[in-house]
Amino acid sequence: MAEMSYTRRLMSVLAGTWPAFQAPTSRRVTPDSPPARRLLSLLAGTWPSMQPQSDQYQSQAVETPPAVPIENPADRRPPSIAGESLSGSYFAGRDFSGGDLSRANLAHANFARADLRDADLTGAILRGADLTAAKLTDANLTRVDLTGADLRDADLTSANLTSATLIRVRLGDVKLGDAKLSGADLSRSDLRGADLRDADLRGAKLSRASLQSSDLSRADLSRAKLTDVILSGAVLDGADLREADLRGADLRGADLRDADLRTADLRDTQLAGVQLLGAKLTDANLTRVALTEADLSGVDMSGANLSGANLTGASLQGAGLYFAHLSGANLVRADLSSAHLSGADLSGANLSEASLPPIPTMTAVKWSRGTRWGDTADEIRAHSIEQSDGVYILNPTTGQPSSVRADA
Repeated sequence: MAEMSYTRRLMSVLAGTWPAFQAPTSRRVTPDSPPARRLLSLLAGTWPSMQPQSDQYQSQAVETPPAVPIENPADRRPPSIAGESLSGSYFAGRDFSGGDLSRANLAHANFARADLRDADLTGAILRGADLTAAKLTDANLTRVDLTGADLRDADLTSANLTSATLIRVRLGDVKLGDAKLSGADLSRSDLRGADLRDADLRGAKLSRASLQSSDLSRADLSRAKLTDVILSGAVLDGADLREADLRGADLRGADLRDADLRTADLRDTQLAGVQLLGAKLTDANLTRVALTEADLSGVDMSGANLSGANLTGASLQGAGLYFAHLSGANLVRADLSSAHLSGADLSGANLSEASLPPIPTMTAVKWSRGTRWGDTADEIRAHSIEQSDGVYILNPTTGQPSSVRADA
């Protein structure tokens, strides 16, 4: 009643209907009352009943909607579609975090921007699926089939992709840091600009994959199959490439500083402009590699096979070439000053205009009639013995067989 407007209360008082000032019954407004009182009663809201109702001037109660219970994230049950056949389904943007999608058939399904963190996708079929910008950190994708899938811009940090099939997958700019990819098949996949730092790629298949400008720092690629892979401009500093098969790979401009390439197969690879400072190439197969103008200063290539390699203008200062095979190698204008060549095989090599280490330090170096020494030829002959027809040993060690001095 007190909430009634002042104007209405005034009119009600004048009409004699204000509850606190009720007039006697004889003075109440009736149909026979003067027109002025009836008008005031009408304006006060008490006409035609003439008497105020019990709630005449009470404000209307506002109904309060029932409270919506707030879901506690801790009570959320992860979704499960394990073993379901849902090929072609639309799950874009859906939350599957922590869910069980193992063994599900999700071929050609749309998971763009979906949240699959910590999800279990073991053995799932995702051939041709759209997983662009999906969140897959720490997800279990062991033995998953992702052939032809689109994973561009996806986050697979620390995901487990052991023995997964990722043939012809689009993985441009994908995040695979610390991911487990041992035994995975990434043949012919597009990994340009991918983040693979510290990834485990032991024994993985990457034949004909595109990895231009990708970051493979400290990645484990030991025994990985990388034939004809494109790694131009890639960062592989500190990477483990022991026993890796890199035949025919394009590594132009790649950063291989401190990489471990011991016993790796690098036959016919393109290595122009590659950075190999601190790299280990012991017993590596570098047959016919292109290393023109390459900086190999201080690199250990002891026992490496560099037969037919093109090392024109290469810097090999202080390089370890103990017992290295350099037969038929092109070393024109190469800087071999302070290089360690003891026991190396330079049969048929071209060393025209090359800078050589002091001749007496080149012990037990094998060379042939076809070896081209440039201006040092006479001095080399003076310190060599002929081991067999047309084959010579420079500065032979005690006990090496010989028939005659080379300059005889």
